[in-house]
Amino acid sequence: MGSPGKRRRHQTGARPVATRLLQRNARASFAAALLGLALGFNFGNIGPIAERVSVDYGIGLAAVGVMTMLLALAHSAVQIPSGRVVDRVRPRQAALAGLGIVLVCNALALIAPEPWLALPLRDLMGVGTGLGFIAGTQYIREIGAVAQGVFGGAALGGAGLAVAVMPAISDAFDTWRSPWLVGIVLVLVSMAVFVISPRGPTAVRRSVVKRATQQVSSRPLFRDPGLYRLAAMHAAGMGLAIVVANWVVTLLTRTGDLDIQLAGVLGSLTLLLGIATRPLGGWILHNRPLRLRASLVASMTVCAAGTMLLATGGPLAVVVLGAVMIGLGAGIPFAPAFTGAALRRPEAPGTAVGLVNTLGNGVVVVGTPLLGLSFSLPSDGRIGFAIVAVIWLGALLALPSNEELGIRVGGQARGSQ
Repeated sequence: MGSPGKRRRHQTGARPVATRLLQRNARASFAAALLGLALGFNFGNIGPIAERVSVDYGIGLAAVGVMTMLLALAHSAVQIPSGRVVDRVRPRQAALAGLGIVLVCNALALIAPEPWLALPLRDLMGVGTGLGFIAGTQYIREIGAVAQGVFGGAALGGAGLAVAVMPAISDAFDTWRSPWLVGIVLVLVSMAVFVISPRGPTAVRRSVVKRATQQVSSRPLFRDPGLYRLAAMHAAGMGLAIVVANWVVTLLTRTGDLDIQLAGVLGSLTLLLGIATRPLGGWILHNRPLRLRASLVASMTVCAAGTMLLATGGPLAVVVLGAVMIGLGAGIPFAPAFTGAALRRPEAPGTAVGLVNTLGNGVVVVGTPLLGLSFSLPSDGRIGFAIVAVIWLGALLALPSNEELGIRVGGQARGSQ
């Protein structure tokens, strides 16, 4: 045993180390949150001004939906390749590369309001968002599930911010360039912070990775059914929320007799509230793992009910309640899906997360233009929103098991210290 003086010096020396660790992780979390915000904005910056874009570009509403579909398609297609890249290089470098691609695409889109220019640029932009997103999840992964939820909440919040502000910005400046200009500003801010951010979060959870590695399944990654169930859960949380957010403004202006700015504010709640509940999903996984599956059931049920309320088109209180229910419910699955994927396949966490996000984004790719087509029906989109509510409930049939969510027998999350 050491003397009391030595013990005091040891404890005193440990405090600055812990303080530096917290500061480093806080800086990394802030940089990752800005990254998520900048990337997420590009998913939601066209939908809330779809009718104006339709006029300025001389295309139909369904073609406007294709702008988001192409971004989501490329974003989805590069998830697994991006995961492999991030498994081999520093996530920080990959994130900056992804932001650079998004920056260039937004800048080139300023040239002219021409579909032949905007459509391929939106497709290429999806390569940047896909690479940046996977890099962000891996950059923040070692801090833990709650930090993963912060990054995911910021990404969803970025899309929600676009839904909230783009109608007002578009009205104020009366220009088709507004979504591209705001996108450029957010990307530049994110790049500036990321350049001076830590090279990577301090590895505070190496024992978790070591334990998980010892439990790696011999099943090939792409044949792992647990990953596909995690992907279905992620698709229900993130994918359907983005599909709804892209058309909620159009729905409310047509069926609720609301002006576009108020509809944008209300519609943004479907994504912005995920800023709170995505970290909450990580907190439940870490601190109340035995309650996680019940929380996931509740979240999807609430989202389905909220979507049905939106489909009514009013009165205003009902619409607000529906948007709030979707925003709160859709955030819960994010952190458990990505943390579960990384823990399930610790030999290739980036690739596993990429697979989960590929299938999740597939819902955005397919669902966005299809929901847009429902506005050509007499119901003005109500039928499409009702179908989305049914799909949300159907996702409960593929809910992952506790083991697939990273929860051990006995109720401890595998990501717990």
